[in-house]
Amino acid sequence: MTTLRAFGYVARESMDLAIYLWPISVVLAAAAIAALTFGFPLRDAYLRRKLPIVFIPYAMPIVIMGIGAVLRYDGPPHPQWVEPPEWRGWMLWSALAAHVLAVIAVVVLTRGARIRAAAVAVPSIWLSLSSGFTAGFAIAGVGP
Repeated sequence: MTTLRAFGYVARESMDLAIYLWPISVVLAAAAIAALTFGFPLRDAYLRRKLPIVFIPYAMPIVIMGIGAVLRYDGPPHPQWVEPPEWRGWMLWSALAAHVLAVIAVVVLTRGARIRAAAVAVPSIWLSLSSGFTAGFAIAGVGP
């Protein structure tokens, strides 16, 4: 399996997981949409300038899927399965931790609209967790 096909597999399975757990996805998306619409926050010039910073964490799920695709298990199948190196899992966990730190940084940097920034950025953590779960399977060699 090529890296591009593995990325497609991880991305598809990640989104399937987010759709399967749709109540969580809907609540987080509704909170983000409400934060962007109630009270017309986009009329404020300061908030419009800070809005691109709020959307930066949404790139992290793509990075996590890429880590899962690049570090996927290429060893022998089930009967001769050998545990992959532990550092691969640590790479995935460090990306997840970096994402949480990025969301915290976004909230700190958006002075005056921190609650709105948190409401918009938190769904990206949910996408990273669903991507990280599937990427972890690819790294461990459990999936195809």
